[in-house]
Amino acid sequence: MSGRAQSTAVNPVSQILPAGSLRIRAPTRQHRSHRRVRLRTRWYVRPVSTSQQSPPAFATPDVHAIQGNIIGFNKDHERLVFLRFPGQHAARTFLTALEPSIANGYAVREFNDLYKEIRVRRGGERGIIQAAWTNIAFTQPGLEILAPSGLDAFPEDFRLGMAAQAAALGDVGASDPSAWLPPFTGLERQVHAMVIIGADDADDLAAAYTRLQEKVDAHGIVELGPPQDGQVRPDAFKGHEHFGYKDGISQPGIRGLTTSSKNPNASIEPGEFLIGYADEAGHVSGAPEAPEGPPPEAPSSYTPPPPLPAPMPPWAKDGSFLVYRRLRQDVLGFESFTEGASAGLGLDADQLGAKLVGRWKSGAAMEPVPALPAGVDPSLEDPSLHGHPQVLEDAQINDFAYGGDPGGDKVPRAAHVRKTNPRDQAPPGQAGSDRRRILRRGIPYGPEVERGSEQPYGGGPVPDAQDRGLLFLCYQASISRGFAFIQRVWVNNDNFPQGGDGHDPIISQEHEPRQFHLPGQASPTDMRQWVFTTGGDYFFSPSIPALKQLAAGTA
Repeated sequence: MSGRAQSTAVNPVSQILPAGSLRIRAPTRQHRSHRRVRLRTRWYVRPVSTSQQSPPAFATPDVHAIQGNIIGFNKDHERLVFLRFPGQHAARTFLTALEPSIANGYAVREFNDLYKEIRVRRGGERGIIQAAWTNIAFTQPGLEILAPSGLDAFPEDFRLGMAAQAAALGDVGASDPSAWLPPFTGLERQVHAMVIIGADDADDLAAAYTRLQEKVDAHGIVELGPPQDGQVRPDAFKGHEHFGYKDGISQPGIRGLTTSSKNPNASIEPGEFLIGYADEAGHVSGAPEAPEGPPPEAPSSYTPPPPLPAPMPPWAKDGSFLVYRRLRQDVLGFESFTEGASAGLGLDADQLGAKLVGRWKSGAAMEPVPALPAGVDPSLEDPSLHGHPQVLEDAQINDFAYGGDPGGDKVPRAAHVRKTNPRDQAPPGQAGSDRRRILRRGIPYGPEVERGSEQPYGGGPVPDAQDRGLLFLCYQASISRGFAFIQRVWVNNDNFPQGGDGHDPIISQEHEPRQFHLPGQASPTDMRQWVFTTGGDYFFSPSIPALKQLAAGTA
């Protein structure tokens, strides 16, 4: 699950002014048991400016204006609801009814900080306070029905959608859009909006969904099929994706809004994530830039996207582009490979899996971190399981670089986490890596593996009882510079960072069989595909003021 982002300052509890209901679990007088108390209150949020003028460079975004999942819901349960608008009037009246229930960044950030503070004081106890949040995002066809100004200035990749660019992303074969699940099957874009509901408690999730359905029915909106549910894995696997690896560790902070609890020095300019602010290069996101040539690591087939034809409209300020991909994981196929191929490579299955992913299942780094004693090689065995649990502490788990491992002897250069976040590795170097950061907000979906009754399935039809994977969600100010670049230029490119390094063994989509270069081996290792795209699209998550304007027809 995505890492917990923390604010730059903790406000008193009295300043937490939420937008729904808050659940608090408090001790009884005897302190022998616990009871749940539901506090219902009107959530008042101080007025926010509706000015839509582009801010000066390096201005700090208003956390009240942005939608909350950009900060990060961090919930155990999520439900994605896909909607289609029958017409403009229905869309606008529905949005008018829904907008007051949209959680903003302030409420989410303050709740997350309070949750962490109470959990620390209560010795790691979970579930003490609970909340349910709702956000919404729109596809290009959905925005066209709402008919705001300036849609022709939105970037081309967003306007075309994910399925239309499947070949460029490597979504071919078993990942081709023709094989995607409804409502994303094929090239016709049926989905106009996606509502994201997140909750700590499954009952609260169901209640929030019921309230949404009432609004959907009242305004004649069409819900496209059953919703897509996601949930964290149970017990000891909480925070781990279905292959078993701790997920969401390396999350950037948004400078001026959040810091990452596991990487406090890795805050990125808000213009990399939000429209209308300076990015890492000093450009204001959403404004046209001079065309750039392909970066040195790009394959010869890569064509840079066209620049924006004009500045994005004022109502787009404080919005963010959201990528959704439903990624199915062949867990037993992955495990079968690591168990079968490891011996011939002089490794055990855990070591080979860690080399492919770039971390141990616990999340421990395979590169040295400051707390690791000299002489301990974290690439040979998981140090957290062999006398060094301190490597999993928030201040340690992400405090490493690749500059001291240029050959990939500890973490192969094609390992998943190194491909997708190369850090100080050249190319692209730390500055180049920082220009490609995204805010990941994904969550696992599907049942746990039934050992002994399932078989690896590859890319064929999958029974519901075996359909599991990741609901990948990420926010960025530019899809072409963020998600699409990472997938096209780094993940699917077997010559990044250097010739012959191989494909990302986890999420590359383009080649079958794929190759992976393990240092010390004479030839690359052939791999099958274990992750398949089964749906997705590109969305725009407007600001809270913009939602009001879209609903009123004044955007």
